[in-house]
Amino acid sequence: MRKIKNNKKGFTLVELLAVIVVLAIIILIAMPSVMSAMDKARRNALVTEATEIVKIATTAYADDSMGTGITKVCYNLKYLADNGYLDKNLTVYTGQVGVQVAANGKVETQIWLSNGIYKIVTKTESGQVDGSSSNNLDVKNNIAAGESTTNDCKSYCGSNGDCIKIVE
Repeated sequence: MRKIKNNKKGFTLVELLAVIVVLAIIILIAMPSVMSAMDKARRNALVTEATEIVKIATTAYADDSMGTGITKVCYNLKYLADNGYLDKNLTVYTGQVGVQVAANGKVETQIWLSNGIYKIVTKTESGQVDGSSSNNLDVKNNIAAGESTTNDCKSYCGSNGDCIKIVE
C-alpha cells in the first residue's frame, strides 16, 4: 500500500476570509481618525502657506513701491510667482493679497487664498495668519464649483482709484 502524505501547505479559504474580515474591521475603525487627521493637515497647511504668502506680498510691495508713493497694492499669486517672489510649485493655491501702508506706517494686509477645498479670507497687521482664531480666519469648507478669488482685488481696491491692482 501507498502511504498518503498529509502535507498541508498554505491556508484554507476560511482562514483567509477570517483575516480579510479582521483587516476590514480595523480599517473601518481607523478610517475616521485618518480622514480627520488629513483634513486637519490640509487646513494647517493652508494657514501656513497663507502666512508665508502674506510675508512674500509684503516684500513685493516694498520692492515695487519704493519711492513711488503707492500706499495700497493688490497682488495675485501668478504675479508673485512670475516675478520670483513665490515658488511656482504652489499651483494648488489660487488667490490674491492686498497690502496697504496706513498713515501711521503700519503695514496691513488682507489675503484671499484657496486650495480648492478651503478658502481663507483674513486681515492681518502682524503678517501672521492665525489659524486658531475663528475671528481672524474664515476657512470655508467645500468650496462651490467655480467659486474663486478673482474679484477680491476689485472689492479690496474699490472704485476710487487709490489702489494698484496687479492681476494678470
